[in-house]
Amino acid sequence: MLAFAVVALARDAAAVSTRVWTVASFKDFEEGTEDSTRVTSLGEVTPGIATKKVALDSESAWTAVMAPDGTVYTGGVTDGAVMAVTASGKKKILDLTKETPWISALALDGSTLYVGTLGSGTIYAVDTRAGTSRKLTTLEGTAHVWSLAVDGKTLWAGTGPDGKLFSIELPSGRAKLAWDSGEKHLLALARAADGALWIGTSDNAILFRYEPKTGKARAIADFAGQEVRAVVEVRGRIVAATNEFEQKSGGAPAPPAPKGPKGTPAKPPEAGTAPGADKPAAEEAARPEARKGKGALFAVDVDGRLEQLHALADGYFTSLAATDAGDVLAGSGALGRVYQVRLDRTVMTAFDAPERQVNAVALARGQIAFATGDAGAVYFVVGQAEEARYSSKTFDAAFPSRWGNLRFRGAGVTMETRSGNTAKPGKGWSGWERLDGVAKAGGEAQIGRIVSPPGRYLEFRAVFDKAPGGILREVNVYYLPQNQRPRITDITVGEEPRKGPVTLAPGITKPRSPILKLKWKVENPDEDELVYTLQYKPEGDGEWRDLFTGVEPLTAANFDWNTEALPDGYYRLRVTASDRRTNPRDLALDDSRVSPPFLVDNLKPQIQALEVKYPMVTGRAVDSFSRIDEIGYQIDSGEWVAAFPTDGIFDSPTETFTIKLPDLKPGPHTLAVRVADEADNIGAAAVTFRVGPK
Repeated sequence: MLAFAVVALARDAAAVSTRVWTVASFKDFEEGTEDSTRVTSLGEVTPGIATKKVALDSESAWTAVMAPDGTVYTGGVTDGAVMAVTASGKKKILDLTKETPWISALALDGSTLYVGTLGSGTIYAVDTRAGTSRKLTTLEGTAHVWSLAVDGKTLWAGTGPDGKLFSIELPSGRAKLAWDSGEKHLLALARAADGALWIGTSDNAILFRYEPKTGKARAIADFAGQEVRAVVEVRGRIVAATNEFEQKSGGAPAPPAPKGPKGTPAKPPEAGTAPGADKPAAEEAARPEARKGKGALFAVDVDGRLEQLHALADGYFTSLAATDAGDVLAGSGALGRVYQVRLDRTVMTAFDAPERQVNAVALARGQIAFATGDAGAVYFVVGQAEEARYSSKTFDAAFPSRWGNLRFRGAGVTMETRSGNTAKPGKGWSGWERLDGVAKAGGEAQIGRIVSPPGRYLEFRAVFDKAPGGILREVNVYYLPQNQRPRITDITVGEEPRKGPVTLAPGITKPRSPILKLKWKVENPDEDELVYTLQYKPEGDGEWRDLFTGVEPLTAANFDWNTEALPDGYYRLRVTASDRRTNPRDLALDDSRVSPPFLVDNLKPQIQALEVKYPMVTGRAVDSFSRIDEIGYQIDSGEWVAAFPTDGIFDSPTETFTIKLPDLKPGPHTLAVRVADEADNIGAAAVTFRVGPK
């Protein structure tokens, strides 16, 4: 039993300082980097999809649609070009550089591709088979074509900055105003199964249902934030992507800048969300991934019932597409991810793009592709990944640390780690190293020793086997931070100085307390449990004496000291903080601080030579150490009256005083005098005198 107790004690003591970094939830895993892996809302990482990347010549692909043959058509916001992209290459099929650099919306109907622009309010029709194009229409009274949807012989266009919906007759291109929303921009259009249109707006983030037969619309939902960026109908429900941006980031688009000498807008909009207000040329636009926003996905019933499916605390949604299986693929800006979301609120990260922006997701006949910004590219999904890796975020242990074991749940993965002392991995970091001595740890759990050298920062990486069935769940990293020294930063002795007189207060019966209140401030970087040692010594004495000698160590940063038994005089206090309770003795650290001298004064001042020679009173107030601070007198139990010393200033332990009494009735009278020292000790004396003849 004794041996067991010793072992248990050692385990408990070690557990106090050993810490654990846990990665277990969807949010935890999502903070890492996926390389052909996917993270699910169940807190699991599995091998993901393999993709084929086709780099574009533009800085950003803003919009994209996919044809049944797998060709992806993209439009950018920097070069005015529409590209036809396949897994084997790319080709420019429309160049609008002379008119506008901003291709904002695409819609495909058979072999005809409709192209909407910003700044000029024009729509083009491209025959993708013949390779020809024509200007279909220029919408009067509007500048931006944000969204397009084809419905039989009608092309619908959502516009800004006046939030108007236009219907365009096909193939003639005759356009007419169908509906004025009263909003600024109609960013999203989607056809409903029954022929209605779903419309998402900014700047008020409202979802409308528009009935073409009646020409009327009804607001279905009013969301927080600035925009409904994308909508898609899935199995009778509408999924809406909404965004809320910080004021300076902007979600609401603004009209383009004035046109330059060549007839093109002077500055392109920012990519990654709806183009923001144009800035002076000298002001550098914020990088898209630096823009601050919060996005959310909602499932909306026709009667307006809302259910949140997923939310991004740091990032925004850019596009939506529905699969034949009823899943929603959602592209995100800032994070550069494609999320696979189901109506039962299951969420997984389907892809993590290195470009940090996914501006458009395109589907056709089971084929999937997505287009990126920050660097224009199209990714084609080509199957399941054969090489899949997942890397954690960079973990900050706050202090240099020794790494212990890594415990994980999963199968078909090899775990590696690397460490360093800089926040960003690079030169000076160790290389990736496998865990040592990996062994079963119960159920599907495995545990192995981290061989990466001590450091402040650590990352782990899961490398999945090529065989199917690989999965990674909860990861626990055990580590021991370097012990940090506590610091005593300030010592306070006594209460705050009083703000009013002591001797003149009526009914003083309770003597001054000899309890001296001690307080100190301490910095405790690693939040170890601290214990304190208090010692004191008289000024000029070389020996420190223990002040607190309790059975249990002092753990509070304050102490009430009864100084009643101490001789009056000046003292110093030494406070020592130690973390010995949470660290082995050879690793424990302490710190001491000595207070400035302070006065212990429990003796009352004396009143000497008190004499009345009516109408004059004389006397002397004397204290052993403290300065006399107040003098007051009272006649016949009347009101207390303040008096000053003879020289008019309280600046000495001994003060003489002279008091001139007021006119009194003849007969006997009693004079009481009180004096107080700086320590609020009060001394009193009384004398009886007579006015007039006996």
